[in-house]
Amino acid sequence: MNFPIIRRIMLLLLFSAFFAAAENALREDMEKDIVFLSSEKCRGRSYSAGGIVHAERYIVRRLKNSGIRAFRQTVPYTLNVTLETPLCILNGDTLRPGYDFIPHPYSASFRGHYGPENIELFGEDTLKILQDSLDLFSISTVRRHIMKTRDGKTGSALLIFPEEEILQSKQDKRYHAAGLQIRAALLEDGIDNIFLYHRSAVKKLRGKNLIALIPGRADSDSLIMLTAHYDHMGALGDIWYPGANDNASGVAVLLALARHYAENPPPFSLVFCFLNGEEQGLLGAAHYAENPLYDLSRVMSLVNLDMVGSGRKGYGMVNGAACPKEAAILQDICRKNEFGELRIRDNSPNSDHYPFTERGVPAFFLYTSGGEQPYHHPDDLAGTLDWDVLEKTVLLVREFIALRSAK
Repeated sequence: MNFPIIRRIMLLLLFSAFFAAAENALREDMEKDIVFLSSEKCRGRSYSAGGIVHAERYIVRRLKNSGIRAFRQTVPYTLNVTLETPLCILNGDTLRPGYDFIPHPYSASFRGHYGPENIELFGEDTLKILQDSLDLFSISTVRRHIMKTRDGKTGSALLIFPEEEILQSKQDKRYHAAGLQIRAALLEDGIDNIFLYHRSAVKKLRGKNLIALIPGRADSDSLIMLTAHYDHMGALGDIWYPGANDNASGVAVLLALARHYAENPPPFSLVFCFLNGEEQGLLGAAHYAENPLYDLSRVMSLVNLDMVGSGRKGYGMVNGAACPKEAAILQDICRKNEFGELRIRDNSPNSDHYPFTERGVPAFFLYTSGGEQPYHHPDDLAGTLDWDVLEKTVLLVREFIALRSAK
């Protein structure tokens, strides 16, 4: 009997069992994090229903359980809050808030019946013409422009914006105009009458950024920053937006990385930032960039994770063109591990990396591509995420940190 061969086989089996157990623990921990953050208790992680306080406390507790201290940084902001479940009855049919319609996020409170004579309808073609003529950034900014210019000028007119899919947003202003976003397919037979009820109010709130430092092994001032926003769309009364992919997924990956490096000190110090106010215009990221706990000149790379729980076609890297060293490392990792293509994109103010890029930090936004996860929708649920993709994202960032630290 060849005992050395048997010993090698036994060692391989033991290593396989160890790595399988570690993989299962990683998945279970991330699933636990995402299920809680997208639960009814967190109610869309906004102050409109208080759910973000539960999310904040959960993240701090999970870090504390790994021996990591989190610092809170106050972020003041204003929010136009929906006070109760809105009601819309179109031609006698009661519509579902969040699925069939939403009050425009800048809309005032309103209650009443509307007919064709006191409705202004702004279809997609009209909005595109206005976007071109006004040279505005997006269709959503065109809607805001219309709400603002109609503010208090049209009496009882109702502004209706048909959409193929209803996408929620959070805004800091409230105009006097009554606005409604509605699924375009519901208007194919025209509008005989609409009854609407909606209550909103502007509130001044104070959110929290959560920042934690894990010291590195190297005697160096250099840092690597890891960011993800934990806020989301909140609720429309009884309807809430779980935000599993956007962005409980990014938070879960950050927590998984924090647990790993708490037990395995990284080459360079890591700063973890769980940011607030992203959905309202990157407020938490902008506030931290203006008031950093650690000097931004020390940051060698900033990885921002947002929507990393769906899609098997690889990754997108916003601002990758301005971070060639980081892009090359990530492309090599994706190629070697068959993680899919890494698509390099120009910079855009579409996530929390952006305020840091304005201050010269080599920052980029990493997301998974090719998924069909609902966006800003009540069906962005934990059960619809791709756990294999989430695990790959953890491994991708871990290998990136190792290789970036070596350069």
